[in-house]
Amino acid sequence: MSSVTMFDLYDLNKILKEKKLPYKIHLRDTCGNQVMWIEYLQEEVIDDTLFTIIQAFFKERKLTVQFNSSKNQFWCI
Repeated sequence: MSSVTMFDLYDLNKILKEKKLPYKIHLRDTCGNQVMWIEYLQEEVIDDTLFTIIQAFFKERKLTVQFNSSKNQFWCI
């Protein structure tokens, strides 16, 4: 299983900031799985562009992203 590093999160958050998207991604490292969550820096509305960027970012690292039902948390497989 591949791990998401702090460098990955730094790079992803840098992309979001450059694109002026009001989100920040955080990591919760739980037993056996890494879960990331989306912090809303403005109102709690997610632009679909965010999902596209997250999926493309991790696809480059050969990881597939799965979101929870409310789409505010995700993990890579």
